[in-house]
Amino acid sequence: MKVHQFLQGRTIQRHDQAPPSPRVSVVMPTYCRNGEGLLTRCIDSVLAQTLTDFEFIVVDDGSVDGSEGVVRAYAERDPRIVYVRHADNSGLPAVRTNEGILLARAPYVAFIFDDNVWRPDALHQLVSAIESEPADVARGNVEMVEPNGTSYEYGRWPLSIELLQHLNTMPNGGILCRREFFDRFGLYDPHLILRRICDWDLWLRALRGGARYVHVDAVVGTEYGPSSPVSLGRSVDWVFSITYAYMVCERRLAERTAALLPGNILDYDVLDPGRLLPYIRDVREWDNVEKVVYRPFLHQHPNYTYEPPLFHNRLYDAELTENPLTPPWPVS
Repeated sequence: MKVHQFLQGRTIQRHDQAPPSPRVSVVMPTYCRNGEGLLTRCIDSVLAQTLTDFEFIVVDDGSVDGSEGVVRAYAERDPRIVYVRHADNSGLPAVRTNEGILLARAPYVAFIFDDNVWRPDALHQLVSAIESEPADVARGNVEMVEPNGTSYEYGRWPLSIELLQHLNTMPNGGILCRREFFDRFGLYDPHLILRRICDWDLWLRALRGGARYVHVDAVVGTEYGPSSPVSLGRSVDWVFSITYAYMVCERRLAERTAALLPGNILDYDVLDPGRLLPYIRDVREWDNVEKVVYRPFLHQHPNYTYEPPLFHNRLYDAELTENPLTPPWPVS
């Protein structure tokens, strides 16, 4: 499945009085958060920003909980809102976030997610920070709310490759980038294997590529994702060893970044098993990836086309022995 296939059939509602040259493009993918009561809180927090010169691109990934009516009503009242509607759910947040980035018209792109609420001066602080230094990315702190109601501040850790490759220190709802950042370091990787951690992958990939970050040591928002049963972290399983090996592989960093540039991303195959095979040792590991990652996803999206890799029969015969054969693909 190529990225361009996920863009077919969409509708875009843009107000006649939309700002022609906004200072910031705020991108928010959303899916069925109206039923949880989170969607309106998030939208209200964006519209209440003290920095008012922005466009707000809401990409609805096929919500069926009344979100469409809510967002359309907001878009009719506020010309800054651009509503992108998909009838079918893609199941891939990176695809929808990238879609918003590609539609963005401002020199700065900020991200908010439908389980976040911004403080009123969030955009002002982030824009001021990125304009005060030669930085590609401004990052603020975010208050994380746990299921038991307790909270902690996320994002104050120092930023280094050594730390970031072991721990995601970047709060997704407190980030603002220069538009050209994506022309240099690529968009979110929408491959299914990174479904849970596509944001972590982007910030690490960019840091390795030389991106410059500036830190706003202040809380710019609150995230309620850890409290939500439908958040990716609580509803999507993963194979950490394969996902992590794919993310941190420096040998293929340049090749992967090139495939994720705005000019190439539409031809990216989000289900391509070939991108994972260099990190899989034998058929047993591949079967586990299919069981944990592919099959649940394809069960939820039966209309998606997917061709699993073909292995030599002798490799399957090795399943009966204690020492499987060396796989017929290069291993990093």
